[in-house]
Amino acid sequence: MSKIVFEHGDDPIAANLAEVCHRERYVATLIERLETAPREETELYGDYDAWYLGAMEDSLIRRVFIIEAQEWHRQIEDLLRDQLSRSGLDSGLWDTVKEGHDKRSLLVRLRDVLADDLDARIPEEIWAGLQEVIDVAAALESSSPRSLEVVRERYPSYFPEIDAFGFGALRLDLKPGHAHRAFAAIKAFWDPLKGLPYQTTAEAS
Repeated sequence: MSKIVFEHGDDPIAANLAEVCHRERYVATLIERLETAPREETELYGDYDAWYLGAMEDSLIRRVFIIEAQEWHRQIEDLLRDQLSRSGLDSGLWDTVKEGHDKRSLLVRLRDVLADDLDARIPEEIWAGLQEVIDVAAALESSSPRSLEVVRERYPSYFPEIDAFGFGALRLDLKPGHAHRAFAAIKAFWDPLKGLPYQTTAEAS
């Protein structure tokens, strides 16, 4: 049974899930407003406006990946340190593992600490979804050819057959469906019925 325990009435995992759901609804509203924005002087600017709004939507979805990856990292690391301490372990254990010279990816290290030290095991498909969000966010932040190649090899649906923006073959082409995938991956992790297992003090007693 998971060693992750919170005081009755204090449920940060439910709060994290609620925040993700709120951000997803907010982004959906923003995308809808972009897609339904009026086109002025359609004869003169119709094609240009369609391209411009597409670029704005693409930029918004890029920020979704970067922000969701950052928020998830911050929240899970805070949770790890807190729960290691509650379990009688050194709260700095995660920092030692994180900074250590280890060939495992950061996500795999985190998965192993959760499983080995807190007995919190999560289905592999949820880790795979998180890895996708992290890989795409890293590629967007660095724009390095290597990180973009990693994404193209693992997740080809992020790349268009024709680059409408004129940046070459290694430019991610992000659509609302990609934002949905990002939010779904983060929500699945925080969903107690699917992802991170935990209990409250009332349940533990």
